[in-house]
Amino acid sequence: MVDIISLIQTLGGIVGGLGLGMFTKSGRVKSQADAYQKMAEAYEYRIKTAEEAAERSMKREDSLHVQIDSLNAQLDEKTIKMREYVADAMQSERDINDLYEKLVKAEKEIADLRVACEYLLEWRCEHTDCKDPRGRRPPNGKLFGQEFTLPASVATYRSKPQPTTSIKSN
Repeated sequence: MVDIISLIQTLGGIVGGLGLGMFTKSGRVKSQADAYQKMAEAYEYRIKTAEEAAERSMKREDSLHVQIDSLNAQLDEKTIKMREYVADAMQSERDINDLYEKLVKAEKEIADLRVACEYLLEWRCEHTDCKDPRGRRPPNGKLFGQEFTLPASVATYRSKPQPTTSIKSN
């Protein structure tokens, strides 16, 4: 029986101690203080982890800003190069257009001069002395009786200054 009594005493002390601790003011204050302490530790842990996360985010953001600045600088260089290439292409196109205009004018002038040459060949002088006072005489009968006039294209060609050929090379 002694064992049962000692067991009851032990259990009673434990139950009584817990009961006193729970139901007395000092027990409630102690448990409340413990709860507040645990909450404070939990809040401190949350704040600490949030500060660490914010610090990591700020470092990452700084590294991303550096990377963005580097990429923007590269993009600016590429943009400048592209603008130079576009300007060169536009200048080349202008040069090609100028050369095309000159070619068209030269072809027109060549065509006019060919027509004038054919006309002049029809009116070639048949006399040994081309300074004949009677003037040029047509070599064929279909032009007989007509009067020779210098073609307008020849007159225009004689009146304008002769172009100098200059080819611009880059």
